[in-house]
Amino acid sequence: MTPLLMTLNILAGLFLIGVVLLQSGKGADMGAAFGGASSTVFGPSGAGNVLTKVTAATAATFMITSLLLAVISSRQESVFDGVPDPTAETAPLGAVDPIAPVGADVEEDTAALKQKLDEAEQASAASVDGLLDSAGKAADAAGVAAGTDAVPPPSPPGE
Repeated sequence: MTPLLMTLNILAGLFLIGVVLLQSGKGADMGAAFGGASSTVFGPSGAGNVLTKVTAATAATFMITSLLLAVISSRQESVFDGVPDPTAETAPLGAVDPIAPVGADVEEDTAALKQKLDEAEQASAASVDGLLDSAGKAADAAGVAAGTDAVPPPSPPGE
């Protein structure tokens, strides 16, 4: 029954797409652009031509088969029914390795990290001091080469 409904649903959907694409819009005439369209409720073609009736019947078939397939699939067993619930299984308390050590180990690790941080700060300060010393020596050398102790300021434009 389900394969027959699925086939009918797919065919009705494809046929519905084709029938809708074959229809023209209600204001597709050139006269509709200038206000010359008919003022009747159903347009100039009358109360429903063959394409309109076929579209309605195909749409009804598509909706009914879709609803039937939804009802049938909700009554069937799910593929996840046989899978065990992962939250229901718990390991024994002693079998789990702790993520972080507790107690003195944490204090030792904290002390080691602080020591490494202090060493890194000292190394950083030493490199900055070394850079400043070499920059000062370069500035002194530039001043000696120019014959003065300092680099003179630039002269204003026009002089």
